[in-house]
Amino acid sequence: MTKYILNIIENPTLRELHNTAFSFSVLESNNLPKSWILENFSVLKYNQTLSYNSKFFLNWSCFNRRFVFYYDRMDIIKKIISYIDRNYYIYMELNEFFIPNRPAYKKFDFYHDILIYGYDKNEKILYTIAYNKDGLYKAQEIQYLDIIKAYKNYKHKYELKIMPFCISKNYNFNKFNHHSIKNNLKKMLYSSKKHIGCNAYDDLLKHIDKIIRFKTQLDLRAFRTILEHSKTLTYINDYFTIPENYYKTLIDLNKKANYLFLLSIKYNLTQSENLIFKIRKYTLEYINDQKNILNKIYSYI
Repeated sequence: MTKYILNIIENPTLRELHNTAFSFSVLESNNLPKSWILENFSVLKYNQTLSYNSKFFLNWSCFNRRFVFYYDRMDIIKKIISYIDRNYYIYMELNEFFIPNRPAYKKFDFYHDILIYGYDKNEKILYTIAYNKDGLYKAQEIQYLDIIKAYKNYKHKYELKIMPFCISKNYNFNKFNHHSIKNNLKKMLYSSKKHIGCNAYDDLLKHIDKIIRFKTQLDLRAFRTILEHSKTLTYINDYFTIPENYYKTLIDLNKKANYLFLLSIKYNLTQSENLIFKIRKYTLEYINDQKNILNKIYSYI
């Protein structure tokens, strides 16, 4: 074949970090059920930013992965194409100094990751997706030569940095455990671990306080996570019988989360002191409202 492109979703449901963005770009191209999202992404954690309490996605049991070990004369492009031809997506770590449309491009070394899902031999390009210099999760066609240079100039040449993967044919996405959801709500509300569940919000508030003190940029990833997480929690109504006013509260929280996300973008553009205090106030209100409704739902189901 001279050209082959695997299916992906360019606007996945969850994409706060590459860990969920890459995985959901692949998974949602195969009609991923809401129940699976609810069961696996209803608990938050804070580790440098607010995200989900999940492992590195290639360790998820729904994926099969392979390992490509680098050797000095290896034809990287040929190796990538051989796996794509067998319907494997490529997770790859590289040096973004050599990748166009990245903040580090031709400025400084920055070691990051990318998802490759296709190729065109005539044009000598790979089809990729990742976050770009504008902070947008976007597909991008990258020349073979740029990928080769970015890979060969990674900080540790012989590390395992090419990992082909595909969805496991034997994994059942439709299995659903109501008890597991209730346990996740319990973990979200009452985790004894410092940075897990609602405790993660303490770290977020500290982050906002730091922004107030030093007048720097908000971490938009955290507010995207709040928005995504609030949407995920609305799925509870699809699998449990809860009072209508409980569901309405979940919908209202999703709207508030969207407003918070927009406010955070506006703050990073304006650096308005009044706006950052407003964001802190609304974030605290959102956290308290979410804790309140999740307590009610946990007791009800």
